[in-house]
Amino acid sequence: MTGAPFEADKWITPFDHVLVVLDSTGLIRHVWGASDAVLAVSAAQLEGMTWHDFVEEYAAETTHRGLHYAWLALTRQHVSPDHWPAYLPFAPSIGACLKLVRDSPEDTVAVHLAPSNLPRLERLLGQQLLDVLLRLERLSQHVFRGTDGPLTDLQVRTIGGLSHGADWAQQLLENVRAELLLPAVEAPLPQSIGEMFGFSERDFAAHRLTTHRLHIVTELPAMTVYCQPSLRGVVRRIVQHLITQVEAQSTILLAFGDSDNPAVVRVEVHFCSEDADLQITTRVQPLATSDMKYEQPLPAVQSFVTVLQAYLRSVNGRAWAESSSKPGMTGRIVLDLPRWIDAPGA
Repeated sequence: MTGAPFEADKWITPFDHVLVVLDSTGLIRHVWGASDAVLAVSAAQLEGMTWHDFVEEYAAETTHRGLHYAWLALTRQHVSPDHWPAYLPFAPSIGACLKLVRDSPEDTVAVHLAPSNLPRLERLLGQQLLDVLLRLERLSQHVFRGTDGPLTDLQVRTIGGLSHGADWAQQLLENVRAELLLPAVEAPLPQSIGEMFGFSERDFAAHRLTTHRLHIVTELPAMTVYCQPSLRGVVRRIVQHLITQVEAQSTILLAFGDSDNPAVVRVEVHFCSEDADLQITTRVQPLATSDMKYEQPLPAVQSFVTVLQAYLRSVNGRAWAESSSKPGMTGRIVLDLPRWIDAPGA
């Protein structure tokens, strides 16, 4: 680290930020900035604490596991540097950024703590508003189907526009939430891909599974990946959608895919469908939230890979879709997930 401690304090303290520097054993060596304002404790009281004790004492309980695993990911390189999260939740109004210090023989990790409004925005936009849009979409579909009687032409146009707008807003909001807000409240964790994506027919209450003789098969090895736990719910929703669109007597297959990158684990969802909404003629890449195509609801496959990419952004994962080379399959959705390496070099 360059600069004397008093110089760092001079520049950091006025911004209500805190810089915590730890050595290779996880011992706090320096604390600079407004620790009294941000953490309600003096710098002198923090120096000499271990990372474990610091997290247990001053971080929110819901963030403890994510912060401990982030320390292991960086210091023991259980995860490739390309996939370290950019920032993590620390406390309800505080975010944390962990970085390796590469120009000092003594200091190993610098932790930047800063006030954050993202958790509050996540509650308002990602939970309450998203729930309102979902209920609005369901209500408009209920009325649009004429459940309560036939509609006039004007009502059809009005309800159709309402449903269209709710669907568009829901897609956009979920992707923005996953990419920008969710990392402030949910940290990545090491997880077994078999447990995350080991779905079967028993996981879905879909009558079509029986009437159309559909099967869900999982062929995933015992490997561990590093990602946000909520990704499982997204993949589950995609499989649920596929159940309604795939061909009768076909299989939805979740399988391990080949990758030239040893730092990632590739998971693929294969399916067979002649439905126009699920046809893949060329490789489908996720959209950025700034893309002009967001002016209208996205096609199903484009929506799938875009929301998956949004959930993978915090660990620099990837998602896309293309045609399947497996016999009897027409398409596949691909996820590249950071691999949690049990030992460096494994």
